[in-house]
Amino acid sequence: MHAHAHLFVSAIIMAAPIKEGYVFIQKEAAATGYRLYTRISRPTLLDSEKVPLVVLHGGGPSLPSDYLLPLEKLCNRSVIFYDQLGCGRSDRPEDNALYSVKNMADDLQLVLEATNIKRCHLLGHSWGGILAFEYLRCLFLSSDPNKIRVHSVVLANTPASIPMSEEDKSNLIQRAIAEEGGDRVKGRRLFSRRHNCAIEPWPDVLRAAHDHAGTMFYGTTAIQDWAPSPRQLEEVPKLPVLCLRGERDFVSQECIAIWNQLPGPVSQKTLARCGHMPHLEDPLAFNKLVDDFLGEHDERR
Repeated sequence: MHAHAHLFVSAIIMAAPIKEGYVFIQKEAAATGYRLYTRISRPTLLDSEKVPLVVLHGGGPSLPSDYLLPLEKLCNRSVIFYDQLGCGRSDRPEDNALYSVKNMADDLQLVLEATNIKRCHLLGHSWGGILAFEYLRCLFLSSDPNKIRVHSVVLANTPASIPMSEEDKSNLIQRAIAEEGGDRVKGRRLFSRRHNCAIEPWPDVLRAAHDHAGTMFYGTTAIQDWAPSPRQLEEVPKLPVLCLRGERDFVSQECIAIWNQLPGPVSQKTLARCGHMPHLEDPLAFNKLVDDFLGEHDERR
């Protein structure tokens, strides 16, 4: 990959320890560069004993990081968010070639370099977990002696097979529509309430993310067939992995269980009475699981 990135700080919010800015990325093969929005919570703790957490949003992809901002409440560590290309406050170039899994993994590396992150935990929600996995594969296959040191990975509500997940989701939608007497609008609402997010009305952060969702990725076939082979599942560093899902998540337990093939160690936890957004539906339980897991692995053995 031939590219470079620069960080421009647009605001430091003094009322809360938050630094916002943009990373400008220029790829050698692209005619023009683009900006990715970044937000660092507690930037003064980047070099503390608590290893920073880098959060990767999902959304199919293209649901920006707003809905994950409650993770800033995780105990006393720096948390880094960014809006991936094509959504939120980041640029939305119309070149479909930029909207690929490989390019998104490259962007993550450039964001970490530009924000001077040398070590981190990764937490990916939904598609964000797929991005974390693909980034780890890049690290595993890289010979760069200065590559980022990843301590652990949290895969939250992350399918290990898009075709399987989409089939499961379709079946649940059809079941909900049938329960509503064939009314597709009511059926989809029932599906969303039961399997996506049970909170009504939606929390402000989730509504804000949907208000600023991207559309470019939906014009591509970048992830519709994504499913790693057993060999690819082994092509990642041997790191502690925590897999989380909601009891009612449309990402099935069978789909999550594929992650057990990672070099690991892998642990899996299910949050009762939650769907695809357990960090919003039961934040106390979700945050405790994540806090405890990260704390166990701040010192990499």
